[in-house]
Amino acid sequence: MGLVTAAVVAALSVGVAVLAGLLSRAAWRPGDIVVPWGLLLGVGASVATVVLARGGTRALGFAAAGGWVAGLAALLNGRPEGDYVIAGDLLGKAFLLVATVSVLVTAMWPGVAAGDPT
Repeated sequence: MGLVTAAVVAALSVGVAVLAGLLSRAAWRPGDIVVPWGLLLGVGASVATVVLARGGTRALGFAAAGGWVAGLAALLNGRPEGDYVIAGDLLGKAFLLVATVSVLVTAMWPGVAAGDPT
């Protein structure tokens, strides 16, 4: 695995984290029910990014997870006006918990990737 490949994977993962964070706010509200389709899609895309990276090597999976966490950190950095992308409500906290745990567990999951020696 080259450093350039890992840097590209990490940079793409930063973008996925930012898009997933923005998308996580989307919900369908038929009446009193809330269906958080954006949260599900954001978590799914985040995990898929790490899974695809792990298809190369396990180290690329860790690069993807590291890039994703860096993107999340960028989202959590507030603006001078006090606005945050990730709100402190149930959807925001669910995204932080579910997506972060899912990405990290996917990166650390045991198994042999395609490029790893057996």
